[in-house]
Amino acid sequence: MHILPANAPGLKDALALPGTKVLMKAGRQVGKIRRALGGGRAALVQDCGLPDERVYEDLSNVPEDVGYFASVIVK
Repeated sequence: MHILPANAPGLKDALALPGTKVLMKAGRQVGKIRRALGGGRAALVQDCGLPDERVYEDLSNVPEDVGYFASVIVK
């Protein structure tokens, strides 16, 4: 398992690492992450544990203005 900041340089290389990747603070990076993945093998959780928590099981359903406290889990 790799825990990475979503704005890390070399995101595409990081996504190629073996195992599960967790991209933290992914809010403004959703478009970039979608392009780097090129498919739907990731989920996003916004405001985890808070009353406004949202879970997206497919990144194609995530709005571009997703909040700052968002994490992407990539298999």
